[in-house]
Amino acid sequence: MQETYKKLEIYHRLMAWLRERFIYPEGAIYDEFRHRMQKLGELLADYDVGFERFVKEARSICVFAKKYFSRIKIGGSYAGDSATDCRK
Repeated sequence: MQETYKKLEIYHRLMAWLRERFIYPEGAIYDEFRHRMQKLGELLADYDVGFERFVKEARSICVFAKKYFSRIKIGGSYAGDSATDCRK
């Protein structure tokens, strides 16, 4: 049960991080974000999925998002420059 709460906390922190920095992508990028978050939600709901696997998927979304944000320039700096560390 403790792992489920940890998974839920990570899921909510990732969602908050994305909402804070999210610039709605279009097309294939949007589809990729949606697919990855849907997969993470399924892993969250599956009690048989280990904590390490869940964290690995959450980190992959974070890394993907950082790559996406690093290509977007906002106000003279790149959106990914001040991105929160994914390891937290």
